[in-house]
Amino acid sequence: MLIEQPNHLMRRRWIVDTTIQIVAKEGLEAATIRRLAREMSSSTSAITHYFASKDDLVFEAFRGFISGGAEAFRQVYARDPRDILGYLCSVSATNDATLDVFRAFMEFKLHSARVERFALETQAYAHRMSSRLSLFLKNSHPHLDSSEKSARKLMAMVEGIGSQRVILPHSWSPADVEGEFRETLTTLARVH
Repeated sequence: MLIEQPNHLMRRRWIVDTTIQIVAKEGLEAATIRRLAREMSSSTSAITHYFASKDDLVFEAFRGFISGGAEAFRQVYARDPRDILGYLCSVSATNDATLDVFRAFMEFKLHSARVERFALETQAYAHRMSSRLSLFLKNSHPHLDSSEKSARKLMAMVEGIGSQRVILPHSWSPADVEGEFRETLTTLARVH
């Protein structure tokens, strides 16, 4: 029950996380205030206490989703600032859990084409992800002339493979995804 959550920020986060779960499994249209209240054994007024509208809720869920990508970067980078392969696998749809997350990302990204504040957040997210990949590339492949261009290529791979896995879940195994990234990184190292 929503009231049982200990504080305001934790309750908001719980609502956001539940929204992301619904979007990942059933799509953006399924994430209604009424549906959330039912999922959380709460009332719609408890949800609207934290989010005035579904748009506000979905936007905050999108931002929460993006912060998960930033956290994945921090964890992998803290472990090894050259582990670009680990980062790519952590943000790609390599297993069932990340496949659901990627499905939510696709839903949010499609929504961004119709809603300006989502579009701006999506652009900022793409820039931050490209910067993170570029930082990993500079650490792992310091001789690369254009880490920014290589980062954009890797981002396109993440999105392309993820999209294929959402549509055809068995089209890539986790080992296939990792192998493709490994091969691409090896090629980048040879070419430059």
